[in-house]
Amino acid sequence: MLPLRYDVESKTGFIRLRDGKVARSERLSPQATAEYGRRGQLLTISLTELEPAAAEFLRTSDEESLLAVIRRERS
Repeated sequence: MLPLRYDVESKTGFIRLRDGKVARSERLSPQATAEYGRRGQLLTISLTELEPAAAEFLRTSDEESLLAVIRRERS
């Protein structure tokens, strides 16, 4: 399960995968921004316009599935 913090009213979500100092941010989509550490490891993802059903899907997903979706969307 992913550690998703979700605010129903603002429809925003935040996933912290690991601690670390942010070296760079990357826009994954109009609604998603990722932050990476110095070695390129994914630290956090911020999401906007996140519907409750999508938030529940993310909450019950795992990191490997999330990374696979990101890789597909970027190619």
